[in-house]
Amino acid sequence: FARGYVLKNRGDRASAARAYRACVEMASGAAAAARARTVLLPNTQTQRDGLLRPTAVGPILDDLIATASGNLRAMEGQASPEERAAAVERLNEQTARLGFGRAPAPTWQFRLGPRVAPGDVEAVKARMERATTVGGSTCDGCGKAAVHRSRLKICSRCKLAYYCSPTCQTTAWKDGHKNACRKRGEFKAGDLVYIEGMAGELADFLNWSVVEIQAEPALDAGCRVIRIPGGDSGLEIPEANLRRGRPPA
Repeated sequence: FARGYVLKNRGDRASAARAYRACVEMASGAAAAARARTVLLPNTQTQRDGLLRPTAVGPILDDLIATASGNLRAMEGQASPEERAAAVERLNEQTARLGFGRAPAPTWQFRLGPRVAPGDVEAVKARMERATTVGGSTCDGCGKAAVHRSRLKICSRCKLAYYCSPTCQTTAWKDGHKNACRKRGEFKAGDLVYIEGMAGELADFLNWSVVEIQAEPALDAGCRVIRIPGGDSGLEIPEANLRRGRPPA
């Protein structure tokens, strides 16, 4: 659970999702004897006093399962706004218990430019929303759900696509993943990415914005030119502040 929290805050959402799945599998598989144990943990109400209180392991594991599962649903784009808010609250309770403080929750920004045709708005929005999600619970080839304790195989190159079998992976490669697959940190014109970690006056405006990589070269080394889909003007952003979104194929 802690690994998932740290990875998510570093911007590695795909790895964070894998850590949360491992947390759910481990906690769900705990034996009755392990759940019946008692451990000493800081009381979140009196943590500053350094006081410890006996705490049953079972409820802790149940809380971790609920929190990690809620985080996964939100990261996979399956949660309602109410579920996402509840997941953030559960996460803050868990991170307070672990001494991490409150967890930042991204507010995704989907902006469209005037060049998006009215008939294409919904399709472009759907592509942008997919870019903010993570995979791993269902096969990106056939849609089959991952069986408990049997994880899907991850694409070794992009680490953004998951498959239940070599057959599905081969089919998906031919159907379009070949053109969308690239190593972390590699970008091509047309890729959807999101911005994170920017500081300064425009930080709130830029961070968590879903934008599109442009073909034109940047003037500054280590930067890429980005635009909102259908936008008129471009902006240079350091590659270190760009994260590749989940590809459409």
